[in-house]
Amino acid sequence: MNKLLLKSGKSILLMSLLMVASISRGQSSQVYSSNGNFITPAGLTTVKVEAYAGGGGGGYGGSSNKRGGGGGGGGGYRVFNSIAVVPGTSYPIVIGTGGSGSTGSDGANGNNTTFNTTTVIAYGGGGGKSYSNGRTGGTGGVGTYSGGDGGTGSSTGSGGGGGAGGITAGGGDGSIPNAGAAGPGGIAGAGGAGTTSNSNDGSNGNNYGGGGGGGTKN
Repeated sequence: MNKLLLKSGKSILLMSLLMVASISRGQSSQVYSSNGNFITPAGLTTVKVEAYAGGGGGGYGGSSNKRGGGGGGGGGYRVFNSIAVVPGTSYPIVIGTGGSGSTGSDGANGNNTTFNTTTVIAYGGGGGKSYSNGRTGGTGGVGTYSGGDGGTGSSTGSGGGGGAGGITAGGGDGSIPNAGAAGPGGIAGAGGAGTTSNSNDGSNGNNYGGGGGGGTKN
């Protein structure tokens, strides 16, 4: 069994890509923390790929106390149990970064995590809207199990981020000011909490793929 684990560095949240490949020469593992290439070793013809995408960033708060932006959506989780590969061939890997929380408008979308460009795609969560742009939470990223939606902000606080999709179920949705739970199993991350303080930032999403919480008055 040949296993590769790919992780991003933290932004608003983190995500990872896991690849497991069956071969006849025992077990090994390799960790990736940035974009790269998987070069298929001799004798290997199939791989199992699991991917966690980046969560969305939280939205900006309003101009009055407690007016909160929406939380970012959690990143999606994608799994393919058997993908044919060719020994000696190089397959590109892209680790999707989390979306940045905004300092003036909507949060940025989380980015997709991919294996071989289009063979496996785990989709990033949407960024939360600012208070002035409707304050809705970002949509959870699509996958085998999708990320949870970010919570919608209001005049009493900001929305928490959605949880990342897990290996057996999707991530939980955020609310005010609560973060969505991580999908069960694996290494999915919970969202970051929103806030009901008069003027404060939301919390970062958690490793891997949790959406960021929205902020209040800034």
